[in-house]
Amino acid sequence: MTEHRYTTEERVVQLTRLAAALRDLIAEMRTVEQLSGNIADYETLLGRCETLLRNGFSPEEIPAFGRTVPDLFYRHKEWEPPREAWFERVEGRLRPVLDAAARLSEIGYY
Repeated sequence: MTEHRYTTEERVVQLTRLAAALRDLIAEMRTVEQLSGNIADYETLLGRCETLLRNGFSPEEIPAFGRTVPDLFYRHKEWEPPREAWFERVEGRLRPVLDAAARLSEIGYY
């Protein structure tokens, strides 16, 4: 079995994907009045992501940053998604954000 540690170049690609996914999510969130209070949190994450891309980062920063990306919805065991059209649109934009954040949280793979 071999171990792979992400290279700086791979992390740049991952951060770039996260930034693009955050931009898409924020744009969709702006169309939903119920989510207006959450936009600033995701804009802050996008700003941090862009700063890391612009200024560089240490290998330790990236997994920690990935863990700071929250789910937009509190999904407890009795949670049911809203039955409104906006939810599917937002969820479609949120999933790539959460997937990209999960990838950043990984140190590497085996």
